[in-house]
Amino acid sequence: MTAPSRTGWEDGLLESAAATPALVQRLRVPWIAWLLSFCVALSLPLVAAAGTTSSRVAQPALARIVDGLTGADALLRADEIRLRDAADEAGARDLLEVAGFPILGAGIPRDEVLSGTRDQWRRTLLDRAAALLYERGTRVFAEQAATSRVDFGGGAWALNVLDGRVHGWLVIAQWPPVLACVVLGVGVLVMQPPIQRWRILGLSVAVGAAPPFLLTLATLLLASVAGGEPGTLSGEAADVVGTLAKGPLIQSGTVLIGGLTLWWWSNRPVREEHDGAARVATARAEREGGRRAAAGLPPEPRRPR
Repeated sequence: MTAPSRTGWEDGLLESAAATPALVQRLRVPWIAWLLSFCVALSLPLVAAAGTTSSRVAQPALARIVDGLTGADALLRADEIRLRDAADEAGARDLLEVAGFPILGAGIPRDEVLSGTRDQWRRTLLDRAAALLYERGTRVFAEQAATSRVDFGGGAWALNVLDGRVHGWLVIAQWPPVLACVVLGVGVLVMQPPIQRWRILGLSVAVGAAPPFLLTLATLLLASVAGGEPGTLSGEAADVVGTLAKGPLIQSGTVLIGGLTLWWWSNRPVREEHDGAARVATARAEREGGRRAAAGLPPEPRRPR
């Protein structure tokens, strides 16, 4: 009795079933790669936040927010005559407070009042206010009666986030995931096969950098769309957010492109004579094949690359 012939689709199904284990093996991602991606996705926002809250970046942003909150230019215009009169009677090192400005200690030096323009006064006043806010936080508003006239609105969160103490916490918090990325990256290179190690490393880094990049890009686009008119508090806040987001966007984008470049480079065809690891693996396989043949054993099955 002859066996029933198989149809074409049955042959295709059997071939697909035979190829499935090899396909699964190629698609299987080691646990260390997933862990590396997670650490990259965690470390990039922390590193970016630590840089954004540094005094070099945060204080100019605070100055712009304070300007929008207080209307410093209008206060100086209204108080200009009194300030000049007070400067004639003040001492050389005295600071002259601006009437209605709610941050105590953010005065203007007497010499600058006498020799400077109102625009220079404004820059000095905002810079000193930003330095006080960065050092002490919103406590500089606490005891001022004029605080009640300040509409914090959407700027309150920035005054609390762009704080020197927050920067100190972030500087410490960024190191564990960064060090974990280094350790896990070395682990990928040590634990994975020669042909796959760079491919897995590049893909893991790119996958981890993608969420911070997309989130920062969305924040930048939202700030550009939702911001108000220039000179308004909402417009200044949106402009500040856009400025602060550019650094993290460039940082995460660079890591993303670097990971994709490494993944692409590791997938390029390489001639065996130019690949030292492949030559070593081929020589090892030949020696092992010779020993198995001498012992009368069948050749070892080839593992997927």
